[in-house]
Amino acid sequence: MAALNKKYRTALVTGVSSGLGRGLTEMLLAEGIRVWGTARRTEAIAPFVSTGFELVVLDLEDTAGARAAVRRAEAVAGGVFDLVILNAGHGLFAPFAAAEWRGWELQLQALIVTNAGLAHQLTPAMVARRRGCLVVVTGPSGEFQTGLTVAQSALSGLALSLMDELTSFGVRVMEFRCDWMHTDFLKHMPAARLTVPEVDDERMKLEWARLRRNVETASGPGKSIGKLRQALEKSTASGVLNAGPGAWRRFGRGLLVWMGVRSGKKTRGSI
Repeated sequence: MAALNKKYRTALVTGVSSGLGRGLTEMLLAEGIRVWGTARRTEAIAPFVSTGFELVVLDLEDTAGARAAVRRAEAVAGGVFDLVILNAGHGLFAPFAAAEWRGWELQLQALIVTNAGLAHQLTPAMVARRRGCLVVVTGPSGEFQTGLTVAQSALSGLALSLMDELTSFGVRVMEFRCDWMHTDFLKHMPAARLTVPEVDDERMKLEWARLRRNVETASGPGKSIGKLRQALEKSTASGVLNAGPGAWRRFGRGLLVWMGVRSGKKTRGSI
């Protein structure tokens, strides 16, 4: 198994303080790749065992500040990142109409505007060099998570659009579709962004319990990281990389297709 540093020498990974982002960073560092990882706070980052990590402090809700911080990191990295993984985000659990609009606005700003802005900022250097890889991470959402649901659709659209546009210039684009993972995402969700279900709101209580169950009973991010690592090593094609769902969920979706409830159309360009 060839080391990934034969293809990629530098990488930018957003959201590396925990969960999938931290696991991806550990994998890349172990492969001998220099990683610039982003987080909102310096104290949120525990030391990495492997060397080659540079912290980039930024807040995705501040698009201009995030772009400036990444621009400085890109200059230090030699003017271009070989690999960019857009992974960072945050959750907001609340009834859409009852919650303050500012909360949804900040979430959409962070997940859609800033991520798209970073892709817009980082890909021209890849195009000029006719090489590089952009990975856009998407994942599941549910009821009372309207902002996340909208953002995931937008990020998927961003990735699919850039696949068509950038592949001819030698730039690889992947949408990395993840299923539920056992991480500390809910544990570290800022309290100001979380509306805890009220006792008298049975629907919210049930949905919050389901969300916690999905996260707490899922496997860790290790398998998903392994799938991405394998795709980065063995393939050069753009496309959609599915890190889930599991066998039973695939069976359930297949049953819905057979019943005519879901479309049976295959995902374009699956890896």
